[in-house]
Amino acid sequence: MSVIGKLWKLLNEDRSEPLLKRLLTTRGIENDEQLHAFLHDTETLHDPFGLKDMKKAVARIKDAIAGEEKIIVFGDYDVDGISGASILVYTLEKMGAQVSYRLPHRINDGYGLTDSFVEEFHKIGVSVLITVDCGISCKPQIDLAKEYGIDVIITDHHTIPAEIPTKAYAILHPLQKGCTYVFPYLSGSGMALKLASALLKGHLPEGEYEAEVDKLCDLACLGTVADLVPLHGENRVIVKRGLRGIHVGRWPGIRAIKEVAKLEMNLHEWDADVIGYGIGPRINAAGRIDEPYIALQTLLGKKDPMKSAQKLEELNLRRREMTFKALQEVQEIVSKIPSDAKIIIIDSKKWHTGIVGLLAGKIAEQHKKPVIVMDDRGEELVASARSPEFFSIVDALTQCSDLLESFGGHAQAAGFTVKKANLEKLIQKLEKIAEDQLKITQLKQVLEIDTISSLDELDWSALENIRSLSPFGVGNSKPRFLLKNMEVRNVYCIGNAKQHLRFDVFEDTPLKEGETALQSARGLQVIGFNMGEHARDLYDGRRIDLVASLDQNTWNGDTFLQLRLVDFKI
Repeated sequence: MSVIGKLWKLLNEDRSEPLLKRLLTTRGIENDEQLHAFLHDTETLHDPFGLKDMKKAVARIKDAIAGEEKIIVFGDYDVDGISGASILVYTLEKMGAQVSYRLPHRINDGYGLTDSFVEEFHKIGVSVLITVDCGISCKPQIDLAKEYGIDVIITDHHTIPAEIPTKAYAILHPLQKGCTYVFPYLSGSGMALKLASALLKGHLPEGEYEAEVDKLCDLACLGTVADLVPLHGENRVIVKRGLRGIHVGRWPGIRAIKEVAKLEMNLHEWDADVIGYGIGPRINAAGRIDEPYIALQTLLGKKDPMKSAQKLEELNLRRREMTFKALQEVQEIVSKIPSDAKIIIIDSKKWHTGIVGLLAGKIAEQHKKPVIVMDDRGEELVASARSPEFFSIVDALTQCSDLLESFGGHAQAAGFTVKKANLEKLIQKLEKIAEDQLKITQLKQVLEIDTISSLDELDWSALENIRSLSPFGVGNSKPRFLLKNMEVRNVYCIGNAKQHLRFDVFEDTPLKEGETALQSARGLQVIGFNMGEHARDLYDGRRIDLVASLDQNTWNGDTFLQLRLVDFKI
């Protein structure tokens, strides 16, 4: 039985080929041309002027700079929106623009551009408004801005609604009708990078231009990894260049976050995990439970970087505590919901809006079905929704748009606001949609495993081959290996709450002359993060099949190979 309840799907059972060849095959790389493009890409970004409306947007912004008009950059409160806004604020300041910035407060303002922001911009004499990671779903607000004579330039990558903001001065979105840009999967910060690079092109000498764009990749890398867009094509280039810069430490704010969080030891230029599990959550914490400006000002070095980074660290610790407490309450409520329910929808006045997305994600992972968690604010509820890959939550919300005040997002992660008067109708409609679309067999998530392997094969050379495939993320997962009939030894738990599982595994190898069975056994240490509860299933001598990725760990000055546990069967 799989301890995390997933169906194992082995992608490559043929062990006759070398390990790297098998891993390339599971990624659809089957000829020399594809191999060279994947392993030895040029790290060149595509021409930003390939995006529809880019020339128009750049011309308007440059006119505004020349005419000393007021420009506002409006971002979002998550990593993608904050890092994207940082890119454009930095670039416009470098070009001498009269630029300011606004980020919405998650509780006070909600997601996206609102009428109150547009009213403020009109009062202070803004001429050009540039949105980052939002705007495509804000047609009424952009219509209002047009009435006030404000030219709105949208940069966004979210699902395009039925009615787009036709009164925007320019729309930069790779999936809009008529856009033929070669790579349509950019993040919000990736789109900001494209606009910044277009603005700097011709403004700076060629060598300085390339250095600046490379530096901006450090910021775009943050949003690209954190927003879980596919890590192939141009996104792969952005992340490879950005991780290299983050490793070196070109931005004082990022350096400070790394130092305060003690991430330096585990930060390598091939490892995107340090963003997803280290830097990203600290930036997000500001927007979740406090002011997102703290994170933006940290990235831009607007205030003392170390003090700002320390504040982010404190907020992240508080966010963890809030999430842990609320998750216990959520799990108690969910335990009383019928197990055959196709969708889980719950609400409370006690859960902070900033953590409902985290709660929804954890419950969706545990129960393998779409989950909506709502913060009850009296007349309205603000919700975050998460869903497994087999169900598009944003499509479901689109079918319910007549009942919602606002909504937006992606297939697996979305958010919305609903009046309490419409809540019962909304729940009934969502339950009907889920019932119609989901079959019981679909409620079992699949764990894809690259290939079967052995401890003897997973050596330092294998680790170097694995790293050549990085950076890892959506669309290019870190390779997972199936190891069969492993003997378990030395089981114990670590962490403040004993939440992490650690043990050793050994495999039998043919005896050499003069060796005992114990001497011939090859072993590796295994770490299972947040899997401490499964220690009860293990004991010395037990045989298991496990799925793990190969990694390295450094402890007390020693560096050694380690398996990162994904799942196991007993």
